[in-house]
Amino acid sequence: MNEDSYVANAEWYAALVAGQSGLARDAVRTLLGTVRGGDVVDLGSGIGSGLGVLRDLGADRVFAVEPSRAMRAGLMTTITADPDLMDRTTVIPRSMPDAFAELPRRWSGATMLNVIGHLDDEARRALWLTLRERLLPGATLVLSLQPPRACC
Repeated sequence: MNEDSYVANAEWYAALVAGQSGLARDAVRTLLGTVRGGDVVDLGSGIGSGLGVLRDLGADRVFAVEPSRAMRAGLMTTITADPDLMDRTTVIPRSMPDAFAELPRRWSGATMLNVIGHLDDEARRALWLTLRERLLPGATLVLSLQPPRACC
């Protein structure tokens, strides 16, 4: 993700996804389930609307990967509004695969919502290899697909 495609709508993003955010949090709660401590990574954290869920499911530390400067303004607002989340969260302002060098070696879980469409083939290969190496046995990745920008 070289260009910041969220500049045009970042200030409105929370309002634009408000109807879907609760559903996404509920899905993450169900699919990820209880995390037994450790580090959980949110790849493409956006404005951070799912970080509290990751903490509440049992993550000791949460890593929020968000390359968009515009979206990180909302992300930091979300994090700093919750002192406990602020103490547990590390923001990685890089895109994949560059972000992987700054993340822990072992992950207790990961989420990646509406991000895969931003990755080119090389970044996707790096993602799958990294997940294979870093997800602990029994750990879960919750992934959702982003709809295409244009259709047929």
